[in-house]
Amino acid sequence: MKFRSLLWVLVSFILMGSNSNPKKPKLNVLFIIADDLNCDIGAYGNTKAITPNIDKLSERGVLFGNAHNQYPWCAPSRASFMTGMYADQTKIKSLRVYLRQAIPDVVTLGQKFRQENYHSVRVGKIFHYHNPRDIGTAGHDDNYSWDQTVNPYGRDKIEEYKINTLKPKSYGGTLSWLAADGKDEEQTDGPLSFWTVLPRVVSIFFWLLDSIDPIPPMSLPKNITISMKPTKWKSLRVQMPI
Repeated sequence: MKFRSLLWVLVSFILMGSNSNPKKPKLNVLFIIADDLNCDIGAYGNTKAITPNIDKLSERGVLFGNAHNQYPWCAPSRASFMTGMYADQTKIKSLRVYLRQAIPDVVTLGQKFRQENYHSVRVGKIFHYHNPRDIGTAGHDDNYSWDQTVNPYGRDKIEEYKINTLKPKSYGGTLSWLAADGKDEEQTDGPLSFWTVLPRVVSIFFWLLDSIDPIPPMSLPKNITISMKPTKWKSLRVQMPI
């Protein structure tokens, strides 16, 4: 099953369904992205990963077992699912590229919802930006896709200098981690960063929400622990806030 086709089919059903019956209210759409999260979670049968929230969400909906990203890199993959085009079509195969530089007249997923009178909102990283360097910025965003944007940053970004890494000042693509001080809500992925957008949403919304974890650096509050004792590999259990 091709993810791009599936995504646009679902969007078409939502939009056509709302137009076919003018008395039927349009549905709000919440699109959640977890940066670099694969399917090695409880919902897909991993008994070691403790992921209760996303497991419950999967039980209430449809769990796809054969859906794939279009390109094994951040910017090309995100450009693909936001346009419904393959990387060979977008010509985006590197990281630091603005969408309109490659395909200036494309209609993105966010744009399509705006055309259907949805309030299109971006929270965090949807198009590419470097982590943690660009946290709190718009990165390589596409302004045509949104009515409103939020660029959250937290204590983990402010205390970036504390990150442990095998390669100095290099975090993505290398082993890097931080057991961050403070509460969950103080981190970039903390719930308070996301909910700040709610009071300004006054109509039906299409809301894309991105979690920067678990992409490196692995920055998690100290109360979320990873137990890795060499003598007990078989009993390893990982607690994740999803």
